[in-house]
Amino acid sequence: MSNHIAIMQPYLFPYLGYYQLVHHVETLVFLDDVNFIKKGFIHRNFIRINGQPHRFTFPVTHPSQNRYINEHFFADDGKKIINLIANAYRKAPYFSQVMPLVSDILGQTDHNVARLTARSISSVFEYLGLERCFLFSSEIPKDNSLKSQDRIIDICKTLGSRRYTNLTGGINLYSREAFKTANINLEFIKIGNVIYQAPAYPYISGLSIIDTLMICSSNEIIKLLGNYYVI
Repeated sequence: MSNHIAIMQPYLFPYLGYYQLVHHVETLVFLDDVNFIKKGFIHRNFIRINGQPHRFTFPVTHPSQNRYINEHFFADDGKKIINLIANAYRKAPYFSQVMPLVSDILGQTDHNVARLTARSISSVFEYLGLERCFLFSSEIPKDNSLKSQDRIIDICKTLGSRRYTNLTGGINLYSREAFKTANINLEFIKIGNVIYQAPAYPYISGLSIIDTLMICSSNEIIKLLGNYYVI
């Protein structure tokens, strides 16, 4: 049982705000048994190249919005993306510490989209020495006929959670009253004003956590994880 949870689709090394959400809660549930979104950020993200955002995509075999995230697999061994990231951040302050971690995740032999992307999130907390609990929704007994908000509330009840947090992107998706009726406190977090300490690498909003890892020390990243507002 976990009192304070978040439930999110697993994304590939998502942006800082996603990790702030995980830092804020006790348990993150990866929502892996919902339909894959072909134009979403499950398998793509942005890194910094020559000071500008650059989008990369990790190809997925036969992507379909009619199948779950956990029913998809990445199409190759990740070498092209690994090389792209290595070339982009070769001169970054923490390249030598972080590149092996990124290469290990993107190059792992298990190409399942849900498991690999989930690992891109949990591994960052391991790197920072922070413990969090990670679960997959597909492994939680629940009413799979429920959709959207009702499914989230059902998972909260199953896990015994009385506190649920989401990013501000979910404000229009969830009703505080509905959660209150279920005896669950609903809250949202919003990323604060982020500043990197390395002058040559100013913070660029919306980039993958890879950018933060490459440019900031572990202690600085831990401080950044707490730089948010609760709404």
